[in-house]
Formats: sequence, C-alpha cells, structure tokens
Amino acid sequence: TAAKAAQVTDSIRVEEKGSQIEDLPRPLPAVGKAAEEALVRNGYRVRVTVKTDQKAVFVTERKISTPTSVETAGSRNQYIVSLQALPSNVTRLSVKAEFERVAQGGRVLAVDAEEIAEIERRLIAEIGKAVASPSKL
Repeated sequence: TAAKAAQVTDSIRVEEKGSQIEDLPRPLPAVGKAAEEALVRNGYRVRVTVKTDQKAVFVTERKISTPTSVETAGSRNQYIVSLQALPSNVTRLSVKAEFERVAQGGRVLAVDAEEIAEIERRLIAEIGKAVASPSKL
C-alpha cells in the first residue's frame, strides 16, 4: 500500500556526515542506474540495495584492488551510495567511502580525510558523467 511505501521511505536513513554530496539534475531512477553501473564497472559488488520511489541506497562489498579509475593502487575500499529524490527531477547523491591503504604484508596504513574525500568525489564524477550522457542510460 501507499502508506507502507511511505513508511519504508521515511525509515531509510544514511548518515551523510563526512560524505561528499552533489545534486544532479536527473531523476532518481536514472541516477540509481548510473550509480550501479559505475560501481560494477569499477569492480564493486553491491551487497545491499534498498530502493523506493524517493530514495535508494547501495552498499558495496569491501575490496582490495588494482584500480581502474576511481580508487588508488594498494587500497581497500567500500562505498555507501545514497540517493534522494528532490523536487524538479533533481537527485541528491551522497557518497561515503571507507578507504584504507594496504601495504605489503597486509599492513593497513592510515589515510587522511582529504584523501578519502577525493575518492568520494571521483565516484561522484563517474556517476555524473554517466547521467550527463542520456544515450548511455
């Protein structure tokens, strides 16, 4: 029912503190599709997906990677991507990364907040490029 859908939408909350946020002038379904495709293209398996007509959340599996274009070599990363429909077919995109560097032998090295923010901005740029090209969606 519509009441249940509204209740589910209201109960989806993702902490945006520390996230990179951008409002994209595209409807939620288009941004959601672009976000899923960008994650898959960069080797991330989406472990959790929650979608309603007003919000969507994707949580990826943590991976150590040799990077394609989003992360840096020798990193271990996980993303939480949150989307919220705004008026006038605008979607608020929030990206939060749990990002670490991994040295030889598996030792985890600290990274600073700016480095994490840069990784988050790179994913936002990938998603933004995908939705800017309507022929790809």
